[in-house]
This record gives sequence, C-alpha cells and structure tokens, in this order.
Amino acid sequence: MKRNGIIILLLFVFIGIFPQSSGKIKELENKRKETLAEIEITNKLLRDTKKTTQTLLNRLDLLSDQIKKRKQVISLLNDEIDILDSSLKEKEKNIQSLENDLSIKRKDYVVAIQKMQRKHLMQDKLLFILSAENFSQSYRRLRYLKEYSSFQKIQAQEIIQKQEELKKQKIILEKGKQDKLVLLENKETENTVLQQEEKEKQSEISDFKKKEKSLQEELNKAKKQAQALNRQIEKAIEEEIKRAEKEAKKAKEAEKPKGSVSKTEETNGYTMTKEARILSTSFAENRGSLPFPIKGMYKIIRPYGDYRHPETNITMNNQGIDIQTTPNNNVYSVFSGEVTSIFVQPGYNNCIIITHGNYRTIYINLDEVSVKKGMKVSSGQLIGKLYTDPENSGTSILKFQIRKGIEKLNPEMWLR
Repeated sequence: MKRNGIIILLLFVFIGIFPQSSGKIKELENKRKETLAEIEITNKLLRDTKKTTQTLLNRLDLLSDQIKKRKQVISLLNDEIDILDSSLKEKEKNIQSLENDLSIKRKDYVVAIQKMQRKHLMQDKLLFILSAENFSQSYRRLRYLKEYSSFQKIQAQEIIQKQEELKKQKIILEKGKQDKLVLLENKETENTVLQQEEKEKQSEISDFKKKEKSLQEELNKAKKQAQALNRQIEKAIEEEIKRAEKEAKKAKEAEKPKGSVSKTEETNGYTMTKEARILSTSFAENRGSLPFPIKGMYKIIRPYGDYRHPETNITMNNQGIDIQTTPNNNVYSVFSGEVTSIFVQPGYNNCIIITHGNYRTIYINLDEVSVKKGMKVSSGQLIGKLYTDPENSGTSILKFQIRKGIEKLNPEMWLR
C-alpha cells in the first residue's frame, strides 16, 4: 500500500508539471506574437519610408525600434526554450520513476501468481474448497479465493492503466521535444534576421554621416518652425482661457443673489464653469486609458521631451509625441470636448485644439479638417485626415500634444 501511495503521488506531481510550464510557455508565446506584430508594423512603415535626407532620422528610429523588438523576440524564445527544456528533463525523470515502479509492480504480480500455482490453487479451486476439514474452513477458503481473485484483477487493471498513462506521457514528451526543435529553428531564423537588420542600420548610419551637414540644416529649420508652432499654440490657449473666464463670470453674475450655489470654480489658476470642471475631472480620471488618435498601423517614432538620438547624438525637444502611420490615415479625437481652435501653421499644415475642461489635446499636421471651431466632439470622432508629404517619400506623421492649461504633458502617460 505504501508503494501504491508513492506511485499515485508521483503521478499527481508528474501530471501537474506540464500544465504549469505550458501556461508559462503560452504566456511567453503570446508576448512573442505581439512583439512580432509590432515588428511587422515597423517593417511596413520602413517600406513606406524611402531613403531621403529628410527621412534618415525617422528610418534610423524605426530600425532601432525594430532591432530592439527583434532582440525581445529572441529573449522570449530563449525563455520559452529554458522552461520547456526544464520541463522535459523533469518529465524524463518522472517517466523513469514510473517505469521503475511499474516494473516492480509487474514482478510482484508474477510472484503472486507463482505462489498460487505452487499451492495448486489455480489448478482445481473446487477441490481446494471441498478438501476442507469442515464447513467453516470451506467458507473461509471460498472467501479467500474470491478476495484474492478480486485483488489480482485490481492489480492487473492498475498495471494496464499505468502502462496506458506511461504511453500517453511519452507521446507528450515527444511532442515537447518537437516543440523545442521548432523554437530552436525560430531562434536561429530571428538571429539571422537580426544580423541583417543591424547591417542595414550601420549602412544608414554611414549615409547619415555623409549627409550630416544638410540634415543639420533641415533640423535647424525644423526647430524654428517648432518654436513658431509652440508660440501659436500658447497664444490660442491663452485667448481661450480669457474667453472661458469671461463666460464663467457671466454665469456667476446670472445666478440668484441669495440661496444660490456658485456654478463656477477656480481650477488650475482660472475660473471655469461647472460643466467645464466636470469634463476636466473626467478627462483626468481617464489618464492612461485614452485611445490613440490614429487607427490601424502606427508607431511612436519620437518621444516626448528632450531627446538625444542614440545613433547620431543630435539633440531635439518634442512638445508631444510624433506618430508615424500609413499614408492618408484618418485622425480621431481621443476624448469628448469642444473644438476651440483651428489654424494653419507653416511646416505643419492644419492644427486642431480640442478643449476638455482645463485640458487640451492638440492634433498637428492634418491635410483635411472635418470639424469646425465651436463644434462639440465625442471620443473617437473623426476630426480630419493626416497630411502625407509627397516630397518626403509619402511620410505621414501626426504630432500629438496634451496640455493642462499651457503646461505640457507626456501623451504616452495618458494614452492607452
């Protein structure tokens, strides 16, 4: 009985090993698939972005991101292989233990049969019963034969069941070994692609060094345009704040002189109406869950804030984030609000500011505008079409900002 208990315990441990490791492997596999999907997006954007002086930095950013994601895929593959390898070793060890126990059980069964044969109980059961000295002994012999027969059947069934279980587990083991071979092949393929991507990146860095002077001139021009854009945005926001304060003042003056509750409240340094304050609170509560202003394939190619390009040492400052996407893609509002400003800015085409209480989302570089100033918009509503630059290999980049008052915020902390 003790040995049976050990065998059962081993089976429970044995059966529990693979489901647990399979869950971890499945999780890693899903992460790997997600990362490969992101790589495919970057590949598509790279194919759409031809090599020109103006697109060199964008291409380098895309290639750097692609290489980073490729290394993540290889790392995930390594983790999958390690977990699977560990599980396979544990399974092999447990199969060996089960085989040893099964061998012992078979021997015990053979010994029991041989004992029965030596006592001639298997040859003539009836004679064994009738040769008893009295009725009581005959009854005991009959009961003994029944119990021993039942025991033999149970032992035989246990042996058959364990043989079947062992057969199944060996099939699972073989499947695990095949899965490991597939993972190793995938890893080898990814390493080969990684080497090609790193060569391509080095080639583009060489191109950049050859065109560094002309590219620097382009960047200086872009910095001046960005400064002009920032002034225009801040001017539009300041004018809007003044207008909002006037509206709040009028609302307060329209209230009853006695027993009335103020419908205005000062937030972020200026007075807002109750409705604006509610919208502002709602926007703040959605921090980290706002939808992207672009649908389909896109990639953040330039982060928020001060940015030093890792390959070229060029320093830049971004008031928001730059999102590259496919040509002629649409742009959508990320939250309910009011369109408070639409203007054209040299180098950035159409720009839209949508106000959400004392928060604002800013959409820059639109070709077509689908809304008007003063219009109420909802989350996910189409507001325009992104500009696709025909002179810059059809590059489509949305510059997106979020502000609280005129304070700049990192959009990546707010978007889903």
